[in-house]
Amino acid sequence: MIFHKSIFILLSVVVALVGGVVEKGTGFDFPTKNPKLGKLSSLGLRKKGPIKVYAVGMYEDAFKHKGFMLKMAMGVSAQKMTNALVDAVKP
Repeated sequence: MIFHKSIFILLSVVVALVGGVVEKGTGFDFPTKNPKLGKLSSLGLRKKGPIKVYAVGMYEDAFKHKGFMLKMAMGVSAQKMTNALVDAVKP
């Protein structure tokens, strides 16, 4: 248990020093804080079959307003990006 706490503290210090978090599926770096979006609260990866389409970071400001930062994993047109987002939010 002490080992796990030590690892968590070490990782927290590294993240604070580096100022970013890596989304493991794509290797993209997301800043822990963004002046317009707020504080990073979670990361995700959108896949279409085996293809990694984009990584997304969800940010929250002090008022709990949410914002998103997308980083494309491959060259994708605006139309394809729109279609992927529509597919991702379908119930």
